[in-house]
Amino acid sequence: MESLNQEELNSIVEQLIEILVNEDDSNFSQNFSLEKKTYIEKRKILNSLLISRKTKPIPFNLLKLQNQLLEYENSKKEILNASKLIYQNHMCIYLGDITCIKADAIVCSCYDNFSTNYNTGDRCAYLDILLSGGIQIKQELNFETFMQSPSDQNCKTKFIKGYNLPASFIICAVAPTIISGRVSYKDKENLINCYKACLELALEKGFKTIAFTCLGTGKKNYPKALASEIAVSTVFNWLKANDFPLNVIFCVHNEENKINYEISFKDYDVV
Repeated sequence: MESLNQEELNSIVEQLIEILVNEDDSNFSQNFSLEKKTYIEKRKILNSLLISRKTKPIPFNLLKLQNQLLEYENSKKEILNASKLIYQNHMCIYLGDITCIKADAIVCSCYDNFSTNYNTGDRCAYLDILLSGGIQIKQELNFETFMQSPSDQNCKTKFIKGYNLPASFIICAVAPTIISGRVSYKDKENLINCYKACLELALEKGFKTIAFTCLGTGKKNYPKALASEIAVSTVFNWLKANDFPLNVIFCVHNEENKINYEISFKDYDVV
């Protein structure tokens, strides 16, 4: 990995911002000035532009500079090799960043129609993955959705490359949205089927490791304790029913979720 100093990093970020601002549909004024902005402020502006960029061909210079920046940033992260973790009944809990896991696949939740039209102020696993993996992720997700056949309209997963991430592939899954705060029987079945679809895809692809985020517990408002219970029970029962050596990581980003998963693990004698 080529080493970059702060001046070079600053130059790359400024060039990327300039390219994105000058695109026809940018929400930023072309008179926008970076003169008094710190590097961190510029990096946040770049993230906003990448999130809001509409799906269209990616210019070579944009792609090259973005990949150079992300390759450098990701090289500074502490990467977790999924094959080196200790598993009980092929399952484990990891408190940390999903974008730092080197696995065959990582799984995140996304909008019902696989829309990539997120707001710049949103925070979710999909956007973390996008900003660490590159805008190619958004491009491929939109392409796969556009190309799906009419018979595939009820598909709940999309399978795309990991690009700049340590994970080889990404599975985007449609988890149910809880609107009233009450979880119906159908909502439970939908979340169960969401996990099963990802596991079946892992089986089809011959994966050995897969890492799940807490599907549905962000903007989709699925109750965290119930979501963890469903995640663990579904994966446990699927692994028991399928003679397939798949190791599953439940990646959580805070202590509350970690405790929820630990409680669910105890219910299945996984300690």
